[in-house]
Amino acid sequence: MSVVEAMQMGLVPIVTPVGEISRYAKPVRNAIVVDSDSEAANEVLRCLVNKNYFFYLREGAIAEWSNRKLYSDSVLEACNFILDPPRPHH
Repeated sequence: MSVVEAMQMGLVPIVTPVGEISRYAKPVRNAIVVDSDSEAANEVLRCLVNKNYFFYLREGAIAEWSNRKLYSDSVLEACNFILDPPRPHH
Protein backbone atom coordinates (compact mmCIF):
# COMPACT_ATOMS: atom_id res chain seq x y z
CA MET A 1 0.00 0.00 0.00
CA SER A 2 2.91 2.36 0.52
CA VAL A 3 3.59 2.51 -3.23
CA VAL A 4 -0.06 3.28 -3.93
CA GLU A 5 -0.12 6.01 -1.27
CA ALA A 6 3.10 7.51 -2.61
CA MET A 7 1.73 7.63 -6.14
CA GLN A 8 -1.56 9.16 -4.94
CA MET A 9 0.47 11.92 -3.26
CA GLY A 10 2.50 12.58 -6.41
CA LEU A 11 5.72 10.83 -5.52
CA VAL A 12 7.47 8.95 -8.29
CA PRO A 13 8.09 5.46 -6.92
CA ILE A 14 11.34 3.62 -7.45
CA VAL A 15 10.30 -0.01 -7.28
CA THR A 16 11.07 -3.53 -8.34
CA PRO A 17 8.36 -5.21 -10.44
CA VAL A 18 7.13 -7.69 -7.84
CA GLY A 19 3.61 -8.80 -7.08
CA GLU A 20 0.84 -6.32 -7.82
CA ILE A 21 3.31 -3.44 -8.22
CA SER A 22 4.05 -4.54 -11.78
CA ARG A 23 0.38 -3.98 -12.68
CA TYR A 24 0.36 -0.24 -11.92
CA ALA A 25 3.97 1.00 -11.71
CA LYS A 26 5.01 1.39 -15.34
CA PRO A 27 8.48 2.46 -16.50
CA VAL A 28 8.65 5.72 -18.44
CA ARG A 29 4.98 6.34 -17.59
CA ASN A 30 4.58 6.74 -13.82
CA ALA A 31 7.48 5.08 -12.03
CA ILE A 32 11.11 4.13 -12.08
CA VAL A 33 11.10 0.35 -12.24
CA VAL A 34 14.35 -1.32 -11.24
CA ASP A 35 15.31 -4.05 -13.65
CA SER A 36 18.99 -3.21 -13.37
CA ASP A 37 20.78 -0.92 -10.95
CA SER A 38 22.48 1.09 -13.69
CA GLU A 39 19.23 1.69 -15.63
CA ALA A 40 17.45 2.77 -12.45
CA ALA A 41 20.30 5.12 -11.56
CA ASN A 42 20.14 6.62 -15.06
CA GLU A 43 16.38 7.18 -14.70
CA VAL A 44 16.89 8.94 -11.34
CA LEU A 45 19.55 11.14 -12.90
CA ARG A 46 17.23 11.86 -15.83
CA CYS A 47 14.58 13.06 -13.36
CA LEU A 48 17.10 15.28 -11.59
CA VAL A 49 18.36 16.84 -14.82
CA ASN A 50 15.07 17.06 -16.68
CA LYS A 51 12.28 18.53 -14.54
CA ASN A 52 9.76 18.05 -17.34
CA TYR A 53 10.43 14.30 -17.31
CA PHE A 54 10.05 14.19 -13.53
CA PHE A 55 6.74 16.07 -13.70
CA TYR A 56 5.57 13.77 -16.51
CA LEU A 57 6.20 10.72 -14.29
CA ARG A 58 4.64 12.52 -11.32
CA GLU A 59 1.46 13.32 -13.23
CA GLY A 60 1.33 9.74 -14.47
CA ALA A 61 1.58 8.46 -10.90
CA ILE A 62 -1.26 10.71 -9.74
CA ALA A 63 -3.39 9.84 -12.79
CA GLU A 64 -3.01 6.11 -12.14
CA TRP A 65 -5.08 6.49 -8.96
CA SER A 66 -7.15 9.59 -9.72
CA ASN A 67 -10.47 7.77 -9.88
CA ARG A 68 -9.97 5.98 -6.56
CA LYS A 69 -10.16 7.06 -2.94
CA LEU A 70 -7.02 7.89 -1.04
CA TYR A 71 -5.92 4.90 1.01
CA SER A 72 -6.13 6.93 4.23
CA ASP A 73 -9.70 7.97 3.38
CA SER A 74 -10.76 4.38 2.74
CA VAL A 75 -9.28 3.28 6.09
CA LEU A 76 -11.14 6.05 7.92
CA GLU A 77 -14.34 5.15 6.09
CA ALA A 78 -13.98 1.50 7.13
CA CYS A 79 -13.34 2.52 10.75
CA ASN A 80 -16.43 4.73 10.76
CA PHE A 81 -18.47 1.87 9.33
CA ILE A 82 -17.32 -0.42 12.15
CA LEU A 83 -17.96 2.20 14.84
CA ASP A 84 -21.31 3.30 13.42
CA PRO A 85 -22.73 0.66 11.07
CA PRO A 86 -25.79 1.49 9.00
CA ARG A 87 -29.01 0.52 10.69
CA PRO A 88 -31.61 -1.54 8.85
CA HIS A 89 -34.71 0.32 7.75
CA HIS A 90 -38.02 -0.89 9.20
